[in-house]
Amino acid sequence: MIKLIKELKQGLNMTNIINKISNWQDTRTPWIIMVIISAWLVVTSHSFFQNYLYIRFAFLCMTLGGTLAGISPKNIILKLIAYALSFWGAILGIMYSLKLDKIHKAARGDYPFGVQGCLIQPRYPFNLPLHEWAFDWFLPTGDCGYDNPVVPDGAALDALQRYFIDI
Repeated sequence: MIKLIKELKQGLNMTNIINKISNWQDTRTPWIIMVIISAWLVVTSHSFFQNYLYIRFAFLCMTLGGTLAGISPKNIILKLIAYALSFWGAILGIMYSLKLDKIHKAARGDYPFGVQGCLIQPRYPFNLPLHEWAFDWFLPTGDCGYDNPVVPDGAALDALQRYFIDI
């Protein structure tokens, strides 16, 4: 990346820069970076933040896409599948985020009726029974749209936990 910036300063033409960026996708580095970031976000959301199950599924799609491309970044078929999975996961994540935001606003608003989306049995793409295969990760718990933390009596929280509870 630093080399690319130095070449920009030296005045290389835009075609060479685009070719260098284009060739970067044939290496494992960007795919492994995507896998690490996506997997970290999934683990963080599962173990620390509120369990937004569908968004977690979207990040797992991106992680799988990056893993496929990381196997052989020069294999065009794997790379096309990886791009498809990654973009599909990103689009799903955005759509699910907007839907959850709408549910959250309706549940907290004056008119909580008319919002579709809260199901007892979740429906994942392709009717995958993820809530049965990995129920700890994908089975919904709690009330839909309400994310107020409930700390049991007598629980000791450290400063970071208290900060996130107070938010």
